[in-house]
Amino acid sequence: MAEKRDSNLPDFYACVALDVLRICEPKEGVWVDLGCGPGQVSCALAKDEPSSTFVLIDPNTGALLQALRRIRREKMGDRFRFIGG
Repeated sequence: MAEKRDSNLPDFYACVALDVLRICEPKEGVWVDLGCGPGQVSCALAKDEPSSTFVLIDPNTGALLQALRRIRREKMGDRFRFIGG
């Protein structure tokens, strides 16, 4: 039987990432998101960590384009770099 995907899964990962952020208490720096997908986690982290920059890496260029659109919508594009392919 095929497993049903939970539609709240990306939100779950974003919540976990925010918990990690609160525990680590980073001051500022560079975050690297390997296998970033459409960028939900990095976008959530960026909202809570305004002095940091982010490098999003994914072999799927379609996912990177989704991440780029998400980041632009949130007006945080100057803090992100994308690596794909």
